Amino acid sequence: MVTMESSTPNKDLIYDRVRGRWVVSTPEEKVRQNLLAKLIQELCFPKALISVEKALSELPLSQAGYIPLRRVDIACFIKAPNDPSSMQAFLLIECKESKRQAQMALEQVKGYNFYLKAPFIAVAYPEGEIMGWGYGKDFKVAPFIPPYQQLLKAVGL
Repeated sequence: MVTMESSTPNKDLIYDRVRGRWVVSTPEEKVRQNLLAKLIQELCFPKALISVEKALSELPLSQAGYIPLRRVDIACFIKAPNDPSSMQAFLLIECKESKRQAQMALEQVKGYNFYLKAPFIAVAYPEGEIMGWGYGKDFKVAPFIPPYQQLLKAVGL
């Protein structure tokens, strides 16, 4: 298995385990890759159900009509209960290089979720992450992302 910093062909690159390729190692990309490792290795999110840096138009949308030209940093999916051959958004994550960008990023990922309707959204930064769920006045925030199985139970799956 290739680790993030070992076997690097170039010190300015980092290995993306989901996309299966080397990418430029920016501060935001380091946050993304550390979170992907945590999601897969610690929180047991299925790697096959994770998408990285995809345009909204490339994802299974619940909203028809105009789709803005935006990219979701990390999208985690579940197989649709009524149709196991299709997937639906489960957790959308925006990665930022600094915690001071967290509130802006939370609003950004809420905007993406208008089109995807995932039950959970999150923002990741070097010091950790915050996760949110619900809508309007019922929107709640937690200071971490729970394990995949716990989130499945939270939505009755």
